[in-house]
Amino acid sequence: MSNKTQAAALSVRGQNPQNLIEAVIRNKIYQNRYWKEKLPGLTAASIIDEALELDYVGGTYGGNRKPSKFLMLSLKLLQISPEKAEVMEYINQEDYKYLTALGCFYIRLVASSEDIYKILEPLYADYRKLRFRDLDGSFKIIHMDEFVESLINQEVYLDTLLPNIQKRRVLEENGTLQPRAIPQLLQQEIEREEEELRKQMEIEEEQKQQEGEVISNNQSKGDEQQEYSDRDKSQEKKKKKKKHRKLSSSRSNSRSNSRDRKKKSHKHRSWRSVIKGGPNRDRRSKSRSRSSSNEPRRQKQPDKNSIEFWNQERAKLGLPLL
Repeated sequence: MSNKTQAAALSVRGQNPQNLIEAVIRNKIYQNRYWKEKLPGLTAASIIDEALELDYVGGTYGGNRKPSKFLMLSLKLLQISPEKAEVMEYINQEDYKYLTALGCFYIRLVASSEDIYKILEPLYADYRKLRFRDLDGSFKIIHMDEFVESLINQEVYLDTLLPNIQKRRVLEENGTLQPRAIPQLLQQEIEREEEELRKQMEIEEEQKQQEGEVISNNQSKGDEQQEYSDRDKSQEKKKKKKKHRKLSSSRSNSRSNSRDRKKKSHKHRSWRSVIKGGPNRDRRSKSRSRSSSNEPRRQKQPDKNSIEFWNQERAKLGLPLL
């Protein structure tokens, strides 16, 4: 059967290498037309022809979670289990980037922790572009170093549960792995970035010092202006007080003058009243008129020749009226 693992294949961590791909995805691959028509009977050498036709990297995509060709070729590598040297040829060649990515994914699934770090970490300096297909079927551009970093650091990638590996720090402490050597170009870039950061920090410090000097100068100017403003305010207050005093004094003078005028006018009136007697008469007539207005009006006496007069007299004497 084309779905069985070859007898010469070595077990990976005590299990069938094909079991590293989940059963649901594996069954979908077995039912795929590409798997049935193109991949049966392939070897470690003949699978290269199919890998050269790859144009993207991905796991499953679409609503039915259709497996990609990259994932089906990875399962085929797990089935035939090529030698480590053959896989290293996939990775080290520089003409076909998707063949390199296929070899990296296979190494991540079957190799030990020490071999994974030694084989994959040099590819951090590989910046070739790769087309990556997402779950919704859309494409995006990634780089080879991003692809390798995801393989080392992530637990699930390309819809595959990646085997656990030891941390690099633990392997360095045990002495099984040397500290990672930084490439010369990367070292130069790091030094350049550090120098730029240092220059930028110096520029920022100078700007801060200049701003501090400006702020101190502004504060001193502000203090001087405040002193001048306080002086101006005090002078204005003094001027207002003087004006208020002048106004109050002028008002008091005007009041005293009006009083003096009233007194003088009263003296003149009293003198005139004494001489002429006019105003006193007017006052008396006014007082009499007021008193007469308050008293009831007197009736007019009839004439002596009138009948009314004699009727009044006869009424007083008790005689009959005329």
